Amino acid sequence: APVRPPRDQQMAADLVQIRQLTTTEPAAGSAQAKQLAQLRDRVRKRAWRAVGSGEVNQIATLTRLQSELGPDSGLVSYLWDGHDRLAAIVATSENAVVVGLGESAPVKALLAGLQADLDVSASELPASMAAVVTEARNRRLAQLAEILVSPVLEHLGQRRLVITQAGILAGIPWSMLPGLIGRTVTVAPTASWWLDHRGTGKIARLGFVAGPQVRRAVEEVEVAAACWPSAKLLSGADANVAAVIELCGQVDLLHISAHGKHAGENPLFSGLSLADGPLFGYDLDQAATVPQVVILSACEVGRTTQRWAEESLGLVHAWLHAGAKTVIASPAAVADDQACEILPKVHRLLAQGEPPAVALAEATKGSPTSFVCFGAGW
Repeated sequence: APVRPPRDQQMAADLVQIRQLTTTEPAAGSAQAKQLAQLRDRVRKRAWRAVGSGEVNQIATLTRLQSELGPDSGLVSYLWDGHDRLAAIVATSENAVVVGLGESAPVKALLAGLQADLDVSASELPASMAAVVTEARNRRLAQLAEILVSPVLEHLGQRRLVITQAGILAGIPWSMLPGLIGRTVTVAPTASWWLDHRGTGKIARLGFVAGPQVRRAVEEVEVAAACWPSAKLLSGADANVAAVIELCGQVDLLHISAHGKHAGENPLFSGLSLADGPLFGYDLDQAATVPQVVILSACEVGRTTQRWAEESLGLVHAWLHAGAKTVIASPAAVADDQACEILPKVHRLLAQGEPPAVALAEATKGSPTSFVCFGAGW
């Protein structure tokens, strides 16, 4: 975990330069491109050398997990043997079993085209083409659910669900899979992490940010903010990186509506487009504190990149690592109209006291979306 403060002034300065250079991506081989590569490399190395908090988190035992799940929650931990087999550990307060899920090759084949299906189905298309794309997407999701979901549901009943996923499954919009639609689901980094971080405190201070060039961003945050007694809104030139980092320390929940980009080669340089450039994953370690709940109404920032030992890296994990308990984000493109309709519903339920994962499940029962609840969830 990062140590705060003091703020790393050199890293902060480098991130400002990177923001300026990525406003328009420099041409390959240009002097600006070489400078950008050098700056990114320097930021990565400074992050590697940063002093940690010294905290040691104990790995939870199965006995502890089962005792704290309670009668209404279950955990499914999806596992990959690194070669050709998938399995799942399904744990409830009453039982724990290992469920074989067969070969991984069919899942890999389905996932290979899933991202494109999700992204295209979120774009504005003629009705006839939209119907074809949606049918192909739903067929792929149903096939994934048959392999990954159906075999575990018989052990879970109607319980709300904590999922931990093998790296090769990252990017699945679990909330859209048949069998999980309308069910309370959260995707946690690990079972131990979930046990140590679950429980959402009172949400009293709200912050909303509307990034540039998102057609309905201002409308979305204004409608969502109206669900609460008071909230702070940033838009236009005020929605800049420094202001958002400052806002992080002032609110319990932060909602950002902005264009987003997952950087596959440099996952902690994934970013949210603000008035003065992207807010990167690396920027979050410069914040004194972060909100306990973060809602990212931005395309693809729920994606991750796998590193050694199947570790997942991306903007969601950066928020969780920085101290957020729950992040709602999408691993795929989301239509502006859909985000503007669904997320205010989530806020209405949150304002009534529902936990984030419950609010998202209830808001999307009639119209499943690729938004996923990551982290503690409830």
